[in-house]
Amino acid sequence: MQNATIHAATTQLNADMAILKNFIGNEKASRFTDCARVIELVSRELFFAAGIAYFTDANLVLDNHPSIDFFVEGQNGAPGIAAQVTSTANLEKLKKTTSLFIKPNANGSSLLQKYGRLYILGLITAKKDWSNLPNYCTVLDPSDLINMIAARNDVHVIAHAIHAIRSHVQRSVLLTPYEDVDCLKVVLDAINRSAVRNYMGREGSVQRMLEGLDEVTEVITAGSLNGKSITKHSSEYSNADIRKFLFDINEHLIEIKGLVNAGSDAILGNTSVYTNYLIAEEDLKKIDNAKKSIVDKSNKISKRYNLQLPLMKMHGVPS
Repeated sequence: MQNATIHAATTQLNADMAILKNFIGNEKASRFTDCARVIELVSRELFFAAGIAYFTDANLVLDNHPSIDFFVEGQNGAPGIAAQVTSTANLEKLKKTTSLFIKPNANGSSLLQKYGRLYILGLITAKKDWSNLPNYCTVLDPSDLINMIAARNDVHVIAHAIHAIRSHVQRSVLLTPYEDVDCLKVVLDAINRSAVRNYMGREGSVQRMLEGLDEVTEVITAGSLNGKSITKHSSEYSNADIRKFLFDINEHLIEIKGLVNAGSDAILGNTSVYTNYLIAEEDLKKIDNAKKSIVDKSNKISKRYNLQLPLMKMHGVPS
């Protein structure tokens, strides 16, 4: 029964992959949306389902990272793995990618020295018969991924791949009119609230502050407010600069909430008392610094994209 289920699920995965290839082809032809981000989002999930790796977005480390879109660091001194995804992995693309992969940087080292294996995925077509393909490089097309996913013999893994394709394609169609900068305005409006802009010395209810920060987190990570979709979620932005901004802001939010939640372990004496929270003075300063960093980064990116939004200002006195 399990084999029959896996066979049926694999058949469905093949059908969804065909739809994905058709979607990407149509989007590239019409140029109505930037499908590059859809390709990256889907590919990351498919690499994971295939058992290759759960990759990190390279653009979060370096905007427009040369040669690679994803990477995973090696463990215990072993080299990591890198990946490049594209709609069409033709000969020109393969030559350019592999050339950049081995090119020394200013310090004399190359990506090959850090990542011993490079995967290049062509989601529409891929030239796998290039005679000069380096031995560190593997070229994949959708059929390769399907075979690798099916070989894991796990219906839940196949379902994960199907869901990744359907959710990203459907959201891309729904969000087609929404430009990155327009969506950024929604996020900045969510950030511009007292929960972010009040120094802790002025903060009234820490619980209400946490609720406000959770709403900002939801807008950034899920593109929703109280469960209702209002914008893109952070991974759907095509602009790497805006994605990096959203990633940084979310890291600050995680830091603040972690410091507050650690308040229950604070030692009496060098602390400030809030309702149901006891926060060490040094942690109050860290929270204030994180909040100010959020405001400063928000103002900078607003100015960078000429959004004409009012300048965000901190309220109160730093701890």
